[in-house]
Amino acid sequence: MKKGQVQSQMFIYILSIIIIGLLLLFGVKWIGELINQGKLVNLLKFKKTLENEFERAGSYESINYIDLETPGWIKKICFLQKGAYHPDAPICKWGLDYDALACNSWKDNMGFVQIKPTQDVDIELIEFEVNAPYNYYCVNLKKSNQLKLKLVGLGDKVSIVTN
Repeated sequence: MKKGQVQSQMFIYILSIIIIGLLLLFGVKWIGELINQGKLVNLLKFKKTLENEFERAGSYESINYIDLETPGWIKKICFLQKGAYHPDAPICKWGLDYDALACNSWKDNMGFVQIKPTQDVDIELIEFEVNAPYNYYCVNLKKSNQLKLKLVGLGDKVSIVTN
């Protein structure tokens, strides 16, 4: 083997290692982005289904039971009634149920649905009231990814019945 052949083979080996490294780096990055897009699609599908269920349940005196499969990574969903902030609610007092973000938003007179871990997608439901102590209701989804709710239509809004 001549000296020129060894140098050219070494160049080819180094170039091959660099190309394979770049392919792996960009491949892993692309797969990560693909997984995140899949999560977003699942969240948007769940959001739309939940919004449609609340719209459908808005008819006066209708009773609807919903049983929705949530994306598997959602651990908790809370429904906070607008204008019904209670400083003594467990979600606002230091303890196992304490959630500073939800409590502060609720204090600012916002009624909303909050999911944990928090996402940048707003779930916009028709106006609802929560028939539970302190006018909020949280569902832990750690064991099952099924969200089960009883909705009673009040005409212009929906009541979430928890018992």
